[in-house]
Amino acid sequence: MEVEFDDIAKISSVLMWLDKRTQLSIMTTLWNNSKKKGRTSYHKEVRYYNESAGKQVVNITLEFKTYVIISQINSGENGEKCYLSMGIPEVYMLINALDSMYNILSTQYKSIFKSKNGSPFIDKKIKPVEINLSSVSNSYLVLTPDFITYRNGESAGGLRINLSSSTNYVILNLRDLIDIKEKLKTDIPLHGQAMVNYIGRPEFGYNMYQVGSGMDGEDDVVCPTKGRTVSSMTKNQKTQYFNLNGIL
Repeated sequence: MEVEFDDIAKISSVLMWLDKRTQLSIMTTLWNNSKKKGRTSYHKEVRYYNESAGKQVVNITLEFKTYVIISQINSGENGEKCYLSMGIPEVYMLINALDSMYNILSTQYKSIFKSKNGSPFIDKKIKPVEINLSSVSNSYLVLTPDFITYRNGESAGGLRINLSSSTNYVILNLRDLIDIKEKLKTDIPLHGQAMVNYIGRPEFGYNMYQVGSGMDGEDDVVCPTKGRTVSSMTKNQKTQYFNLNGIL
């Protein structure tokens, strides 16, 4: 099946796996949705006559949104599966919370995590940190100290992150805690732009709005049909919106 530019809805880049079924990624959407305009491409071109240049010129505008996503590829033992989306404000709240928890765990590790007769326990209570991601969907994260148990039966102190549930969570050791907080400090908009660049720009003339019909003094506006480009429209011998005056 041939994939066209209009078929690409979004692109994601995995930053790290938080456990065997939970991943942290950055996602960029290539389409915007609104009640007024409906579904519109992130790429828009406006062509108009510029008196100073003495010719038709084109302005290109990019409008894409980038999010940090915590998602699970399958359901856990309790049948729970999360998909959490964070904008830049929520990401920075999470970074601050991770920094704060790391400072507490790294400096007070021995007083927080203890073991008696081979059984680990939390000796010093640390107030959990809660981050509300969306009041509409009731999405939230809760960060609190906890033990992580390895396959060999050994335990170590770490950080539990509850994913909008008291029974659905991931537990990170201190090494992974450093990893996640540093990766979240990446320039998110720049990362999104890099992913857009990876796809490559559409053909010139894609989603182009012609202000006027190409002649100085014309006031009518011509809007493009979804998926068409200037070159593809001019190939057709029938009357074309972008070639009413034979300027293309």
